[in-house]
Amino acid sequence: MDVVRIVECCREQDVIAAVVSHRWPERCDADLRDHVAACEICQDVAEVAAAFLVDQDADYQPVRVPSSAHMWWRLQMRARQDAARAALRPINVAQGLVAAAVTSLAVAVIAFGWAATSWSQWSWSEMAAGLQPAANTVVNSVLSVPTITPQTTLVLGAIAVGLILMPVAVYFALSE
Repeated sequence: MDVVRIVECCREQDVIAAVVSHRWPERCDADLRDHVAACEICQDVAEVAAAFLVDQDADYQPVRVPSSAHMWWRLQMRARQDAARAALRPINVAQGLVAAAVTSLAVAVIAFGWAATSWSQWSWSEMAAGLQPAANTVVNSVLSVPTITPQTTLVLGAIAVGLILMPVAVYFALSE
């Protein structure tokens, strides 16, 4: 003869309601407490529901919503910061272009100094005097294919460095 085991009880919902409403076991009626003491299913239900409730209470944290005045202030500060960043963008571009121009000028000065016979004899007037033939040589080399002198190579190198550094400087000036 098979024994039929009861899997549910008609008072389960009452037990769950008492546990969820924080009435179990002290503030619920004695009839329900007596039933749970006698019913194995309701004992399990009360135990599991209490465990879930404790876990839920441990995870509960009240949400703090900031006041509307605080949010308005934060939005105003963010708008000001965005406007300041937008206003600084052209200045950053100009600084990048100036940095690239100064770097290419420094490369050109070093190139002309290197082309001089020795560093001790190098002077601004000698560089200016050497600039005219070098510029003529660059123009001539663009128009025709003459022999390339070391000065022409240095001038073309300085121009190439400037052309390479200008976009890089603009990129870094525009990126944040």
